[in-house]
Amino acid sequence: MLMVVNACKKNEATPTFAGRYTGKLIYSDSGIAYNHIEGLADVTFTSDNYTASNVFSSALAYSGPVASNGTYQVNADSITFTNAVIPPGTGQTSTLTLTGKYQYHFEGDSLILTRQYTLGTSGTFSQYRLKRN
Repeated sequence: MLMVVNACKKNEATPTFAGRYTGKLIYSDSGIAYNHIEGLADVTFTSDNYTASNVFSSALAYSGPVASNGTYQVNADSITFTNAVIPPGTGQTSTLTLTGKYQYHFEGDSLILTRQYTLGTSGTFSQYRLKRN
């Protein structure tokens, strides 16, 4: 008896990020002085590029707008942002810009971007909670 088995690999297409999303950025770190900051976020994706603007109304030294733009690359469960505003390797970084590797997932028309990492001795958490416009 000959038995034929057809194994199918689930075809998971890379999601389409193109469009404009607005919502909020939640940032916290557990450094010497615990910081928890929330601000408005506006992110636009085109084919390979993004622009982002975060506005913080009153959060210690972080009040006002923080902008970033550059390229992004999508992998199976993560998206990596390369910010053209801050030249790589200069040591000039901001934890409040959309830069680096984030885990992503979609919930209907909402996009959640989450990044957890260690900065010095601090545990740091950034999350964008965005809705497609």
